[in-house]
Amino acid sequence: MNKKTDTKPPQNTQWIISRLDLPRRRGGARYEVQYADGERETITLSNRKRQVLDALMRSPIYCASPVRLSDIVLLLRNENGINIETEFFQENDGIENTRFGIYVLVDQVRYLGEVSTVASPAVESEAA
Repeated sequence: MNKKTDTKPPQNTQWIISRLDLPRRRGGARYEVQYADGERETITLSNRKRQVLDALMRSPIYCASPVRLSDIVLLLRNENGINIETEFFQENDGIENTRFGIYVLVDQVRYLGEVSTVASPAVESEAA
């Protein structure tokens, strides 16, 4: 979803220049997503999808990035159904017009916790 606005982006918008600017945790984590229609779903994310969602939960992030955030935002939208808007801004400094965008998390997302990597005894006994 795209939205054009003439205001300035929020001051807390993050510029992700390298992967080191993303949240560090990459292991599996569970999240509860509340969609615009009020429906809730629990999802599990890991790796870069988790890092980008964690960053979006903190604040908006700029679209233009050498880290290729747009690929991950597209996956979060299409595979996980998370509503992330792209807001476009026009900046005119008198010399040139610059158009840029930021990603904004629209759905309410709540972190539920880490996914355990240790198999439970019930799972181990079923595997035997």
